[in-house]
Amino acid sequence: MRQLDLRDLAILKTLYDGRHLDQFNGLAISGFKLDRTYDAIYRRLILLESYGYVRRGFQVAQADRYFITDEGYQFYTNLMQ
Repeated sequence: MRQLDLRDLAILKTLYDGRHLDQFNGLAISGFKLDRTYDAIYRRLILLESYGYVRRGFQVAQADRYFITDEGYQFYTNLMQ
């Protein structure tokens, strides 16, 4: 099983709860209301992206937008049951 921690789950929860499900409705790093630096959030997003749970959407004002993938959605919903 992949090694995820509470930071990763907080990111998935933010994307899941905000319905950021496709490249048109992605969330920029500044949109994550977590007690972490942008750099820390970015590193966790890269990890989740490597697992296939998160992908990058369109850029707006030079900021990448991130959204939860179908695989990430399934993983999160199964974990929260």
